[in-house]
Amino acid sequence: MEPITRLGKELDAEVSLHLYRKMVTIRQFEEVSGAAYRRGEFWGPTHSSAGEEAVDVGVCAALESGDKIVGYHRSHGLFIAKGSEIKPLMAELFGKITGMSKGKGGSMHLCDRAIGGMCSSGVLASSLPVAVGVALALKKERKNQVCVAGVGDGSFEEGQVGESMNLASLWKVPLVFLLYNNKYFQVLSARSRSSATILSDRAIGYNIPRAVVDGQDVAEVYRAAKVAVARARRGEGPSLIEAMTYRYQAQAARAGLGGDEDFRPREEREYWFNRDPIKLFRVTMLAAKMANPEELDAIEQEVKVAVQEAVDYARKSPYPDVDEILTDTYSRPLHSVWNLHTEVPRT
Repeated sequence: MEPITRLGKELDAEVSLHLYRKMVTIRQFEEVSGAAYRRGEFWGPTHSSAGEEAVDVGVCAALESGDKIVGYHRSHGLFIAKGSEIKPLMAELFGKITGMSKGKGGSMHLCDRAIGGMCSSGVLASSLPVAVGVALALKKERKNQVCVAGVGDGSFEEGQVGESMNLASLWKVPLVFLLYNNKYFQVLSARSRSSATILSDRAIGYNIPRAVVDGQDVAEVYRAAKVAVARARRGEGPSLIEAMTYRYQAQAARAGLGGDEDFRPREEREYWFNRDPIKLFRVTMLAAKMANPEELDAIEQEVKVAVQEAVDYARKSPYPDVDEILTDTYSRPLHSVWNLHTEVPRT
């Protein structure tokens, strides 16, 4: 396996090792949580980002701590890349009170305000209008911060994507649209459902610059993200990054839905599995003498231990009490809404 790209001065040994650790953490998290799901340890649709690690890590490497992210339905990796702790994330998948959304969101509805993780959503493309609002607030409040919003290639066909791009461009908000093009919308290939070869061409109609990058190359993703983020921070408006990538696991893990190995062509799968972003980055780092095999092996072992600790933490954590069902769900207790007439003076 050949190195992918020259890393450059901005990705020195220390930074590269940090990015490698993040990518390995995402992969290990997805493999271990997926195995726990298949054993029946938790329920609910769970979307793995295995195979897309370079996209999440490359983009978040270009962000600052105060910047925001808005995820989509496959956002474990994006939140980990931005800095979320894996224990509360794993507990969230298990539906436990110690989860980042107190066990109420599961895989698709994450929130971690401490690291700028505003939300994610299981409704296709529904988080993009939210992201435009977040970016508009950052602009109005002169925060000099940027928001990144994820969207899948299937979701990119939803009407609110165009509406969001139009408003983002019109208002020049500090927003980076991140399009994960993993070639499939559930079981439908991009070739069978879209006449567009490059989906991000649609951004041109909204006067939004776009970049198409190799989503398996963390250095290439990082460079494109740096340009887009800097543009947004200068007040020049949104950009779109289309990352060509591939998901390594099924569309979703949920009851009644099997894996997707049966319908994706074997030759196609072999090609993308041979372009594993973690293995490519490992080869590149070794070729650049930024690390030695022992260092990288040690990182992988440390990550395995940490992820196993996260699973143990999730297993031992309690489920939410029934009294928690309405907490953080409504701005005022639901019972007061039901009894609203008692709060209105009678005439």
